[in-house]
Amino acid sequence: MIFLQHGIAKDDISFFLNKHSKNFSLIITASKKEYNSFLSPNYGYNIENIKLTGFSRYDNFYNVEKHNISKKLFLIIPT
Repeated sequence: MIFLQHGIAKDDISFFLNKHSKNFSLIITASKKEYNSFLSPNYGYNIENIKLTGFSRYDNFYNVEKHNISKKLFLIIPT
């Protein structure tokens, strides 16, 4: 089971998402601070279970010049 959220966990939610109660095989994180939080002993996971990927829907979209895009774009991403 993989934990993929639509935001960033800013608080300690280990009471709900700890390895003993949920046992996720993978937790996707969006920030370094969130990544480090999930590696705390309260959660019980290790580096094999936690991956820092960022927000795929934002990380490269903001820099259209990098991708040589010269026209206006509209991005619609339902959640």
